[in-house]
Amino acid sequence: MVSQADLPKLANIIVSHVIYKYKSDGTLKARIVPHGEMDDEKAFLRTVAQTMSVEVLRLLISIAAENSW
Repeated sequence: MVSQADLPKLANIIVSHVIYKYKSDGTLKARIVPHGEMDDEKAFLRTVAQTMSVEVLRLLISIAAENSW
């Protein structure tokens, strides 16, 4: 744990929590998950990208195969 006095004045502190998961061999896996919505800078840089549906991908592959591309 870091004391608040050791942090820079303009530090952006993001709350996080630990997720535990049991693997198939019985061992425990832990990972730290930060709450990204608390990051002020990330809110302005967020982008949303469209993804291609499976039907469109199949159509493009069939057109490419038909034209021997």
